[in-house]
This record gives sequence, C-alpha cells and structure tokens, in this order.
Amino acid sequence: MIKKALIVLTVLGLLTACGGNKDEAGKETQNAADKIQAKKMANRGDFTTAEELEEMDFDSRDFKWEDIYLSEQTFNDILYRFTEPNDQGYALLKRAELVDLDTVELEINNSEGESLENSLQAVSLDSIVRQLYKHSELYNGEEPHIRMMDLNGVVLAENKEPIRFGDKVKKKKG
Repeated sequence: MIKKALIVLTVLGLLTACGGNKDEAGKETQNAADKIQAKKMANRGDFTTAEELEEMDFDSRDFKWEDIYLSEQTFNDILYRFTEPNDQGYALLKRAELVDLDTVELEINNSEGESLENSLQAVSLDSIVRQLYKHSELYNGEEPHIRMMDLNGVVLAENKEPIRFGDKVKKKKG
C-alpha cells in the first residue's frame, strides 16, 4: 500500500507542479496550510496513524488531504518505511530522517551506480515528503528544507521551496 501511495503522491505532485497559475497555486497552498493549522488547533492529538494512511484510497474521489494530520512520530515512521526493502529486496533510500524540525535528509540508495534515475527520484521524493510534512504537526506555515543525497554524500537536490515545472522565466528586454 505504501508503494501505491508513493506512486499516487508522485503523480499528484508532478501534476500539481506542471500546471496552473503560480499565484493561484500559491493561494491554494496557503489555504491548505491555513486549514491544516486550524485543524491542528481544533484537534490536538487527533492524528492520522501510518496504518490509517496505508488504508486510504488515494485514487478515490472522496480522498481529501485535509483529513490527514500526522504526528511527528508518524511522519518519522513514514520516512523510515521509505528505507525498507521492497518485494525484490531493493530499498529506494538508504537513509531518510528529520535532522531538524524543518529539515529532512534523504539518502538515495544508488549502490548500483549513478544515473539520471537518481535525479528523477529526487524530484518525485521531494514532492511526496513535502506533502506529508505539510500535513504533519511539524508544519508551521513555512516550507520544509529537503536535502537529497547519494551514497557518496553528493547533494543531488536541496530545496526550501516546492519544485515548480510549469513556470516560465520572463526575459528582460534590452
């Protein structure tokens, strides 16, 4: 189920990043953050468990991110689950941990060599971890700092803001 959630979150993250108006996306993000903060205050201790998260149908039309609120411990447990081997015995991440209240480090298991795949994994994992963080008690309205590294300690990506794919850079005339 974690694999299914990972795939769905990746697709949702990429779709969200690829389309839409930047201002509109910013407003939606802030509205979502405000709703999460309001829920925090109203439901202190009413956390979504990792087991409940696994049982959720992310493909359902009834799925709502607003229904998810993770404790710091559950967020850390989910990070740890990214380091567990899959059915074929391969672990996507060697290490995944919250190193500070707003900093997450992810070490990609690139033991089979370096490739473009590592960079693509960095992009998709950033959006997944960022979404989970923003629906946890750790979120205070500020984007988390997510650092992605390979086994050699080479930083593949380091972002303090969500990755945006559809934004066009305006050229200055002159």
